[in-house]
Amino acid sequence: MQSSAAGAHSGTHDPARVLPETRLTDLIPQLRAATDQPLIAAGGLATASQLRDIVPLGADAVMVGTALLRTDESGASRGRTVR
Repeated sequence: MQSSAAGAHSGTHDPARVLPETRLTDLIPQLRAATDQPLIAAGGLATASQLRDIVPLGADAVMVGTALLRTDESGASRGRTVR
């Protein structure tokens, strides 16, 4: 996944090389067809329904990050708004 669909993450360090935005729901089936290695889906996942949708596409596990910043356990400052 790229850009806003991946929590603003990108697979390139060269700002002049803009990669096409690929949705995770498209990427996981492509990767599953190419490998039998375990696949962990990550990037842009924040809701339970998104997680439920990804596993049937071929992901072995799902990882979330940004969605957890708003929990008390994250240690993120209460004085700042996470956007």
